[in-house]
Amino acid sequence: MLTWPDYVVLAGSFVVLLGIGFGLSRRQRDTVDFFLARRRVPAWAVCLSFLATEISAVTIISVPATAYSENWEYVQFFVGSTLARWAVAFLFIPAFYHYDVTTIYQFLAHRFGQASQVTASLFFFVTRLLGSGVRLMVAALAVSILMGWPIGPTLALFIVVSICYIATGGVSAVVWTNIFQALMFLGAGLVTLVFLVTQIDGGAAAILRVAGEAGRLNVVNWGPAPGAPDFWRRMLTDPNIVWVAVLNGLVGSMAAFGTDHDLMQRLLTVETRRESQWTLSLTPLGTLATLAIYLRRSTPFTRSTRSSRCRARTRSCRTSSARGCRRSCGTSCSRPWCSRRSTHRSARSRPSTRSSGSRSRSRA
Repeated sequence: MLTWPDYVVLAGSFVVLLGIGFGLSRRQRDTVDFFLARRRVPAWAVCLSFLATEISAVTIISVPATAYSENWEYVQFFVGSTLARWAVAFLFIPAFYHYDVTTIYQFLAHRFGQASQVTASLFFFVTRLLGSGVRLMVAALAVSILMGWPIGPTLALFIVVSICYIATGGVSAVVWTNIFQALMFLGAGLVTLVFLVTQIDGGAAAILRVAGEAGRLNVVNWGPAPGAPDFWRRMLTDPNIVWVAVLNGLVGSMAAFGTDHDLMQRLLTVETRRESQWTLSLTPLGTLATLAIYLRRSTPFTRSTRSSRCRARTRSCRTSSARGCRRSCGTSCSRPWCSRRSTHRSARSRPSTRSSGSRSRSRA
């Protein structure tokens, strides 16, 4: 059940987003302002904006779930993604700045004609509409469950707020709202991680030990040895094998970062080509920090870590019933004093049963 601080945070977020959009609306004079912000956006701001665009609600929800159910082999994809960023930085960005394009698809018009530009723009619009629809649905679904709202009005609220600050503030509003969002999910994730670590006996060392014993800290999957009977089947069906994962990250991220208007447009808002290249080259640091926070949060709470939580809450459990101990600890507590309380409670209930039975027999 949400409390008033939760509502304050949610309402404050909407106010900040709308305030940024309307505050920057006065600077929009032409398409250069709307699409490029006169190339006056600081490099650090673009770096955080790129990070917030890359890390969507789907990423924050799905990556911890994947790490919890499997392990940390998702990091292999990050390696290929990092190589793709460096390739885009030194192959794509120089061409975009050389032709001084307003959008990246203008480059296609210079090289291959107007038809290729229109075709690429249409493909981007359709695919982005589908992809953004999924991301919007995931975010709205999470908020609707937390707030107890119907999904329809929640979606409508998200759409209206997004349109208001984007349409009025242009790419400047997009960049600065992305900065706010990046700081929010990094800060909230870090605070949650620290809270979880402090609630477990042994702290981070105990978490890493239990997760290691459960096989949740595996990072590299080398796959079957060449010549193994299932070598080709595994190579073609298992996406977590290191060579497949790195290649997937390299090819997929080059397409996403190099030819996607949504991501690349932010990199065109800095003043020089060199600044844009450095900005994209440094974004893996932010992605790595995000993965470290949210993969770490996904470390499974096994029975031993839950027992540690029970021991940490011994004092509070001693003042409650055995049922209360099970509720606060999240599992059936096996502490001796808890068993005695349960035994004493059942022992106290038995005499009343026997006495009532005796009274019944005497009345009979």
